[in-house]
Amino acid sequence: MRKITFILLFFINILFSQTIKVEYDLLIDMNGMLSNPLRHKIELVNSQGKSLVKKFRNNRFETKALNKDGENLMIVKTSSDTVYFYKEFEENKLYSEEKIFTKIFNVKDSLRIFDWDIVNDTVSILGYKCFKAKTKFRGREFEAFFTTDIQMADGPAKYNGLPGLILKVSIINSGAVYSIEATKIVLTQENTKISNPFDEKKCITFSEFKKKYINKMNEMESYNANQGISISKTGLELLFNE
Repeated sequence: MRKITFILLFFINILFSQTIKVEYDLLIDMNGMLSNPLRHKIELVNSQGKSLVKKFRNNRFETKALNKDGENLMIVKTSSDTVYFYKEFEENKLYSEEKIFTKIFNVKDSLRIFDWDIVNDTVSILGYKCFKAKTKFRGREFEAFFTTDIQMADGPAKYNGLPGLILKVSIINSGAVYSIEATKIVLTQENTKISNPFDEKKCITFSEFKKKYINKMNEMESYNANQGISISKTGLELLFNE
């Protein structure tokens, strides 16, 4: 394995003169109980040292989700449910929309939250040679594949910090399903103006969000324990056990 510690890594995006637009497919089942994971789309636009990512469901209709035995498990409302991520690479800023149950919080964080190891493995994605990297991030292990043919230290959702564009990310060693893979890449010479959608919103730090998350989970655990019910902590970021 090779640890990456590139001092100029976060300036790659500033020096990169093109605008890049990437579409990704996301499969997700954090409980690992569905017969078919839920399908989402992710769109990334990166230009002039900034990037905007939005994640949304494929359709707007109510559907039934089946468990692995073919039984109805729940009703899933597949509204657009768009979630935004915004990155400013020169300022080392990451903004994201986070949920505690149904309540949404606007959270400001650092971009330098991933500690990647590059391993000796490659694959081809959309015709690009991609190198493999692994990381442990907030309670889970992930693997990613990135291409140095597009020297932009960016990726879908929060993922960033590799010496090239991330085209695939997935959870490893887990019963959960979380897999993102690029389906389309468009490069243009024109610069695209990207605005921060969080500018007019009240934001809290990640530390403040984590404290709220843990307090709410403790409250729910205490209540459910009195009812003889246990709750599972199945979020993408397992902040409670971090």
